Amino acid sequence: MNEDLKLSVFANLQSYNSKAVGMDEIVRMVRHDIIVKNKTLGYRAMAKTISKAEANKNIKEKIVEAFSVAVLFNGTGKKPEHVVGFTGLAMCDLDEVADVEQARRLITSDPHTLLFYESISKKGLPGDLPLQERGQW
Repeated sequence: MNEDLKLSVFANLQSYNSKAVGMDEIVRMVRHDIIVKNKTLGYRAMAKTISKAEANKNIKEKIVEAFSVAVLFNGTGKKPEHVVGFTGLAMCDLDEVADVEQARRLITSDPHTLLFYESISKKGLPGDLPLQERGQW
């Protein structure tokens, strides 16, 4: 894996402070972190029992980590003046997919897909794509 590739991770969507972490850490968080998993399950339960708007407001925006795909920030903000570099990645986020399994098969079989995961709502399929050739995580 390309250990030089870093992404900015924010404590939540409202946070302006970030830290640069490698793709290995992003993959660990997305696929294996039990705390992230529990926050995701909490979001899905609240969206189902109360409302998606309340789940967004109380969980997604306040307690779920977020990462910036295309640019690396200096750690103190999200404005253009805080950008210190570009990752060479682009994000593709498919929402309200009718046949999730078919879409998953197509996306994961495409050689351009770098990282693929299920969205917090379980109704979207975000993926990160390199703007140039890279290895796969």
